Amino acid sequence: MDRVQHNGGTFGILAGVALALLFITFASTGATPDILGDPARALPVLREKVMQWKLIGLFGALTVGFGLPFTVGVYLRTRTGAPTRAVTALLLVLVGLVGHALGSLVVGAAFPAIAAVSDQAVAAPAYVAVVASSVVADALGNGFTGAGFLVFGWAIISTGVLSALLGWVFAAAGILGLLGAAVPELQIVFLGNILLTIVSLIWGGVALRRALA
Repeated sequence: MDRVQHNGGTFGILAGVALALLFITFASTGATPDILGDPARALPVLREKVMQWKLIGLFGALTVGFGLPFTVGVYLRTRTGAPTRAVTALLLVLVGLVGHALGSLVVGAAFPAIAAVSDQAVAAPAYVAVVASSVVADALGNGFTGAGFLVFGWAIISTGVLSALLGWVFAAAGILGLLGAAVPELQIVFLGNILLTIVSLIWGGVALRRALA
């Protein structure tokens, strides 16, 4: 079990790095919620930045893949002192990761496919449908992962198995994740959620490794 937690910490760091690369790549596209909400403005961005969208999908998939063992590591760390909360958080985050995986698939595969369609009359309605599915996937991912992080934070704070400050960071990231699912159009919530999640993953990964050093 100690080895699982230690390796989970390593994967947490990798997940944080992958998420940071996703954020940087997304920022490089120049896309904003206003642009993405308008097919006439979004389609040229998709066509000009095809490689970036593929990379965003890849980094999203890596974040989810690395996030799985990290989640198990945090679960194992918290289950002795808070078994019910640990199981609840584990299940919530796993459902959330499914949502994020679907979102990564939409961005990494569907966006480039739409970009390859030259007929605007065909591409625009297809884009609207894909964006709608992306919004649903992101809401699922942010909502359930946010709830899971909030419960993990609660468990960490109450049990003291890791730094209480780290627990508060988890809780704050979780709250922003829930807000992101409820009001995805708020840019400040999106930025805060992704940045605190990066911090949670990397700091949590380091903490898991050090706790078992």
